[in-house]
Amino acid sequence: MDQLRPFTTSFHEDVKYNGSGYWLHTINVKLKGPTLAELSSTTPPELNVGRLNTDQELEDIGYIRLAPGVCHFVAAPNAPDGKRFDHTYLSAAEIEKAGLLNRLVEVREKMLHCEFQPKLHLTMKKARGRKFMEGRGKIYELGITVQKRTGRNSIQNGVMLRNDVDGDNRDLSVELTSIANALLETYAPGMKDEFRAKRRLQRPPLTIGADENNTITSIQVNYLEIDEGMEGLRKFGHGRMDNRDHPNMFTVLFFLGNPPPDYYVGNFALLGEKTVCPTAPLSALVFSGKRWHAGIAPRRYDSDTPASLRYVSPVPIPELPTGTPLMRLCVVAYPNKRMIDVHPQELGYELFTSAGSACFQSQKKYQEWRMSYYIAHERAMVALEALKDREKMRERAPKKKGDGRDRYVQLNITGIVRHTQPSYFVDKFQWLDELTGQVMFPSTQLAIDTIAQIGQSNEEWNNLSKDMAHVSLGGKLLGKRKTSEMETPKADAPGESKRLKSNESASVTNSDDYHFEERVGTGEEEFYRWEEFLIGQNDGGYMDYQEPAWGWVRSNDYGSFGAP
Repeated sequence: MDQLRPFTTSFHEDVKYNGSGYWLHTINVKLKGPTLAELSSTTPPELNVGRLNTDQELEDIGYIRLAPGVCHFVAAPNAPDGKRFDHTYLSAAEIEKAGLLNRLVEVREKMLHCEFQPKLHLTMKKARGRKFMEGRGKIYELGITVQKRTGRNSIQNGVMLRNDVDGDNRDLSVELTSIANALLETYAPGMKDEFRAKRRLQRPPLTIGADENNTITSIQVNYLEIDEGMEGLRKFGHGRMDNRDHPNMFTVLFFLGNPPPDYYVGNFALLGEKTVCPTAPLSALVFSGKRWHAGIAPRRYDSDTPASLRYVSPVPIPELPTGTPLMRLCVVAYPNKRMIDVHPQELGYELFTSAGSACFQSQKKYQEWRMSYYIAHERAMVALEALKDREKMRERAPKKKGDGRDRYVQLNITGIVRHTQPSYFVDKFQWLDELTGQVMFPSTQLAIDTIAQIGQSNEEWNNLSKDMAHVSLGGKLLGKRKTSEMETPKADAPGESKRLKSNESASVTNSDDYHFEERVGTGEEEFYRWEEFLIGQNDGGYMDYQEPAWGWVRSNDYGSFGAP
């Protein structure tokens, strides 16, 4: 096996996926984590030539051009058939075959409208202040905010949701998550496996948007005007992995930009698997953000570039209205691991009040998520309900030197017994339909199924976790980096998805200061320690809250985790 490559790669036709054979990537088990990371984090300069690469150019650097709809797998020792789905590229033709292209065309036109991005920016500016927005890229989270810190109330409604007076951003989130979920179920083998549905009952994820969405928790929108910061993109478009993504789930990366006709659309590369695709308008890439990846910026064609090396869409791309800005736009629909496996105390109170429904398509989906989550974590949730004096919890006690931010309330779950009757939970989470005035109830079958999964094992999910650790390419870039001053963040290449959360520092660090950390397997005990972990923690006297969140909570509907 080649010692200089993270994977060896082979094409197989014994089984067809999406009407084609598949590629299999087998990890080099002789290489250790830091070496794998080093080999997987470099972007070849040959991919930044401002045109389509020739087959020979890609062969010379060991890269494979992603054929639309063709699946790539990784060899996995714990999988029933020896492999796990890894990634696939979807051109506009594949999206059209799924019956989703017209919907994506409408989303693209809406998001590229000359007034849409300025509206997002103004919303952030009003909420966070002018100084906060200075020097930041045009990067926005449409849904729930996951604070960089852990601890109490670190998962809250985001700025866009709190200021979404006309429901426009919620409608956009619903449409994007609906399309992303449909693409995953259509083109990503294994997404409908029974053990995944079982896991959703055992640990109900906080998936936002469309009623049918059961994978996507977060949506990030990345804008950059053509020529704005282009040289920075080419210089700093190094490889990265998104360490906040859940390793067992997949991201759908939409390319929705509006490049000039004399520009090459740019590339997106998975650096470990050594595959590359064009970031063409109305295309998408399904992959794991836990894989090393990089975007390569669009650039103007050279005058002598032949027609054979210029990108041509497989289907006609509808013209945008006159005045639409020339913009590179990437939308990242991804699974945040802290929202897939949600710690009970990290959920902000507002998510269990009437304000919490802002990120859901319907009240039914919202109430059923609350019910299912409550059932799965009933002991912790009952203990939280027992903390009667909410006002006292909001008081800010003086901090002691050395106190950290990862603070939890001490919960006494001694003697708390789980309810076993579905009717108890169905009644607890009833709601009043605003249009008809009729009392509505969540699904009784969902309550039955969730109760049935309490304490049950899920060996298939555990095996998937082991396999994802097995094919991990060497861990993450540590957060302890030296920086002498605050710098303007370098905008990401199309789809590079540098997750700038609303509360994070805008520091950008020197790549020479990166250090690699070898990954270890993700054990299931990480997810099953919560209720025990909540006992014996500090008394909550020094909890740190995000003040803006409490504007939603200071009404009378926060006193119980029951229905609002």
